[in-house]
Amino acid sequence: FIHYIMRDYTISKEIKVFIDKYKIMSTALVVLSIIMMLIISLQGYLHEKTSSDIILSKQNSYNNIIAYTNISNQLQLETHTYSYNKDLLATTIALKECAGKILTPQDILKYSRIIVTESKIHNIDPILVIALIYTESRFKNHALSNRGAKGLMQLLPTTAHYINGKFEKNILDPTNLFNVETNISLGVAYLDYLLKKTNGNLEYALAAYNMGPSNLYKAIKQNKVPTFYSNLVMDKYKELHNSINDQNINMPSKG
Repeated sequence: FIHYIMRDYTISKEIKVFIDKYKIMSTALVVLSIIMMLIISLQGYLHEKTSSDIILSKQNSYNNIIAYTNISNQLQLETHTYSYNKDLLATTIALKECAGKILTPQDILKYSRIIVTESKIHNIDPILVIALIYTESRFKNHALSNRGAKGLMQLLPTTAHYINGKFEKNILDPTNLFNVETNISLGVAYLDYLLKKTNGNLEYALAAYNMGPSNLYKAIKQNKVPTFYSNLVMDKYKELHNSINDQNINMPSKG
């Protein structure tokens, strides 16, 4: 009996020890599980917060870019408008100076707008265009030369057709050279073409405008480039700029 009691006591003691160890392990596991859950939750929170911060930061950066772009575009627009209006005023003064007896005030404004617009496209001083038109036709819109050159800038239909395609002007009838806008658009483009062909040499470009590129190249080889025509244009150009300066208007800008 005592033996059984002692045996049962020993078993009970072992069971108790096992249970105690199990309780400790269970408690430890529970605590560990809680800790792990907290860590996972914290990581999720931090990840979510970081993602939100990144998204917010990107959105703020995007908004700033849009804001700066809008400001930049507005400044460019205002600068362009100021430059255009300044050139328009100078061009109007120049046209009135050399064609005031031929053109009506409405025509002067119309021609000014066309000349400034086309000059800016081709990065050419609009006052130079006016001096060239004056030399070519004295602003007689229906001027016609013996060689068949037409209009304000005295263009040949074949030249007009070539320049229309070269610069992709997409003018439906480039040979309608008595149309003011068509004539000036193609005439300014042709001057741009000649300036590029002569590497920006204005004297050569003006000579080529008058005598044709092939004749200019022959004259260059013979060292006999005529200057009479280019001098006429440049003298008028300087005269018109002096008139503009007398009225305290800044020189027109290129492009």
